[in-house]
Amino acid sequence: MRELRKNEIYKRCMMKRKRVIRVKDPRLRKIRLGLRTLLVRESIARLLEILGKKGSLLKFPDLSEEEFHKKYQILYKQEIANRKQLDASICVCPVCGDFEKDHIFNPVDRVWYCEKCYEILKKSYIADGDVGAFP
Repeated sequence: MRELRKNEIYKRCMMKRKRVIRVKDPRLRKIRLGLRTLLVRESIARLLEILGKKGSLLKFPDLSEEEFHKKYQILYKQEIANRKQLDASICVCPVCGDFEKDHIFNPVDRVWYCEKCYEILKKSYIADGDVGAFP
């Protein structure tokens, strides 16, 4: 029941159209940059913690091979989930890594791109004949 409710909320909140978030006020830009910086730092700190745990697994030769793989897979899944969250967030452009500029949401792949990367990707997809990938 709880999972069903979570899916309903996600579907209602999911954006279905291209969105552009532009902030013109310099004060608001500064606040946005500060918040994005905090979120990116926290995400990187979590990622480094996971990578440290993966590295520490190698220091314990007394683990059986099965236990090692089980623990390693859990950490690997956490690492991938963390990276996906950062890439899908509005904080960082997944192409160039920029987190200062305005971003555009692409509803097809559900990712936020900076305006420059969005336009470059849109032109390349149109040139390849895939017009629907970037509205």
